[in-house]
Amino acid sequence: MTVQANSCRTDRGFALLVVLWTLVFLGLLIAHLAASGRNDAVLTGNLLRTAKLEAAADGAIHQVIFGLMRRDEERLAASGIYRVRISRNTVTVRVQNQTGLVNPNVVQPQLLRALMIELGVHPPAASSLAAAIVDWRSQGQTPSDRGAKAPQYRAAGLAYGPPGESFRDIGELSDVLGMTPELLQRLKPHLTLWWDGEPDPALADPVVQSALRGTGNGPADGRERNDSFVVALSALAVDGKGGAAARRAIVRVGFSPDGRGWRGIAWDRVNSTSD
Repeated sequence: MTVQANSCRTDRGFALLVVLWTLVFLGLLIAHLAASGRNDAVLTGNLLRTAKLEAAADGAIHQVIFGLMRRDEERLAASGIYRVRISRNTVTVRVQNQTGLVNPNVVQPQLLRALMIELGVHPPAASSLAAAIVDWRSQGQTPSDRGAKAPQYRAAGLAYGPPGESFRDIGELSDVLGMTPELLQRLKPHLTLWWDGEPDPALADPVVQSALRGTGNGPADGRERNDSFVVALSALAVDGKGGAAARRAIVRVGFSPDGRGWRGIAWDRVNSTSD
C-alpha cells in the first residue's frame, strides 16, 4: 500500500513537471511570436515611410523638371538648389548642368589639353595626357602623337593597357597613363559622361569657358541658352522624424521623340534611411 502511494506521488510529480515545462515552452513561443510581430510592424512602418519619402523625392524631381521646361520668367536655372514641399515632406533638389561640362569620351584632345592647362598642368604634360586619354578610348594598337598604347603602359611597369572603349565611369580616368589622383580630383567637377556633345559655352563654368576660349570656341556675346540640355538632379526628402530618402536622375530637357519635352536617361535610388 505504501509502495502504491509513493508511485502515485511520483507519477503526479512527473506529470506536474511536464506541464510546467510545457507552459514555459508555450510562454517562450508566445514571447517570440509577439517580438517577431513587433519587429515586423516596425519593419513594415519603416518600409512605408521610405516608400512615401521616395515618392516625394520623385515628385520633387518631376516638379523641378517642369520648372526647367517653362518658357516664361519663372523658368528655373539649369544649375542650383531648390526646395520643394511635397505633402508633409520637405525635399531639397540639387540641379547640376551637364551640358557645359567636358565628356572625355567625345572631346577633342585640344580641349582636354586646354582644360588641364587651366588647372595648372605644364603644357607638354597636358599634351601627353590628353593624347593618352584619347588613345584609351580609341581602337587600334598604334598610339597617337605623344599618346600611349599597350607598349607604353608596359614600359611604365603597368600590367594593363588601353581597352579601346569608352570610359564607363569618370573614376576610370585614374588608370590612364600620366593621370594623378590630385589632377583627377581637380578635373572631376568639369567632366561628365552624360552629355554626348561638345560643351555648350553658354552653360559652361568659368574654367571650361576659359579652356574653350583657348581653342577658339568661347561663349559668344548675347548667346541665348540652348533649348536642349542635360541635367543631373539629386533629391533628398526628409519627414522630420528621422526618415530620409534620396533619389538621383539624369534628364535631357528639350526635344524628345515622344513629345514630352524631356527624357529620363537614368533614375536611381541613392540611399534610404529611417529610424
